Amino acid sequence: MKVWRLSGWQTFIPSWTAMPLDYSQRTDSELVQLAQQRGAKDNRAFNELFHRYEDYVYRQCYRSFGNAQDAEDMTQEIFFKAYRGLPGFAGRSSFKTWVFEITLNSCRNEIRRRSRRPVSAEQDIEEMEDHSLLPKQNLALMHGDQDQVESVLQQLKESERQALLLKDMQGLRYDEVAAEQNILLSAAKMRVMRARLAFRKIYLQSQAVEDEQ
Repeated sequence: MKVWRLSGWQTFIPSWTAMPLDYSQRTDSELVQLAQQRGAKDNRAFNELFHRYEDYVYRQCYRSFGNAQDAEDMTQEIFFKAYRGLPGFAGRSSFKTWVFEITLNSCRNEIRRRSRRPVSAEQDIEEMEDHSLLPKQNLALMHGDQDQVESVLQQLKESERQALLLKDMQGLRYDEVAAEQNILLSAAKMRVMRARLAFRKIYLQSQAVEDEQ
C-alpha cells in the first residue's frame, strides 16, 4: 500500500522525498514528542510514524474487511484518529500498541455499524484460533457479543491488557512483548498468563450474570 492510494491523504501527509533524513533515525517516542510539541505547524514527525505503520495498520484492516478498498478507507480514518488523539497520548504504551488499539476498536465499530450478518460459531472458532486470544480449550468463551469482550478487556489492568493484546491479538512473540513493555522475558510470560486468567474469570462472571437475568 502506498500513501497516494489513500484518497485525500496527500493534503495531510507530505511526500516522502520531503522528509529530512534525521526523522527516519528517530525513535517512535522521540517522534511522538516532536509531533506533540509542534502540532499542525510541522507534520513531519507524524509523517514518519505514518510511514512506519501504514502497512501494519492496513494489514490489520484487511484481515477485518477482506477487501482492499475498505482496508484503505479504514487505514486513513485510523491515522486521522491517531493524529487528532496524539495530544492526549501519555506514552503509557508504545505508539505501535496505541495505534493497534485504535485499529482494533475502529474495525469493530465499523463492522457493527454496517450491521453485517452474525459470524457463525465455526467461523468464530477459526478466527480465534488464528488470534489465540485464549488457550484453545477456552475458545468457546469467545462466541457472541463483541461488546462484552471489549468490556472485559477494559476491566483488565492496563499492563496486562496491553500484554494480552500484543501476544494474543497481535501475535507477537514473548520476547517481542517483553521489548514492547520494557520488561524481562520471564515477566512478559507471567503477565500474559495473568491477563489470560483474569480475562477468563471476568468473562465467566459476566456470562453468569447474564444467565441469571
